[in-house]
Amino acid sequence: MDYLGKLQAPDTCQRIHIIKNTENAGFAKGNNQGISQAKGPLLLLMNNDIVVTPDWLEKLRRTLKHDPNIGIVGPMTNYASAPQHVPKPEYHLDSLEGLDAFSTSYGAEHTGQAHPYWRLVGFCMLMKRDVIDTIGGLDHRFGLGNFEDDDFTLRAAIAGFSSWIAEDCYVHHFGSRTFVDTKIDYQASLRQNWEIFKRKWRIPSDLPYGYTYSMKKTIKNGLKQEHFCPLV
Repeated sequence: MDYLGKLQAPDTCQRIHIIKNTENAGFAKGNNQGISQAKGPLLLLMNNDIVVTPDWLEKLRRTLKHDPNIGIVGPMTNYASAPQHVPKPEYHLDSLEGLDAFSTSYGAEHTGQAHPYWRLVGFCMLMKRDVIDTIGGLDHRFGLGNFEDDDFTLRAAIAGFSSWIAEDCYVHHFGSRTFVDTKIDYQASLRQNWEIFKRKWRIPSDLPYGYTYSMKKTIKNGLKQEHFCPLV
């Protein structure tokens, strides 16, 4: 926080605005606070435990411009569920030695490659402001975290915005650092929010966490006012 305070100093940068909370507001609410203060046609949500690589943002922007219906774009990474997961990336996952070289090589192998997928993991998402204007922000009911990204990209899909994965963009994700640092039971949070997600989207209540489910029918039904989530 001291570092960020220096960046916000009058003689450094006027574009940085720091929002301080006295307690953990949760992933959804915290991101919504930032979104409410952000300006510009594009918005980036980024976890505090990722490390970016050369040209990462330009690669995301290029994919976002690929089709006018694309609303959200995410990268590939070492720590995420499929299809954004890269198994056994060739660099040191702790020291990050070789990360830039690997990301450059991986990007070259997948230059210009991208594909749509209804769900993106929320560790890093670049989106058009039109998405926020249409569906609102992340749903606060998911509390400290888990399934708010599933919910957000699902609502975007229902509203007609497709989500894409930029296969030539790779960033490192340590994963679940906030849960570890604050000693929150990550698995318990997953199970609790899975129940919230099932109730909200009328998924069979007896479907255990980890099993696949289809949201095609839900997406086809279109956006309803009840699916809009205010930022505050």
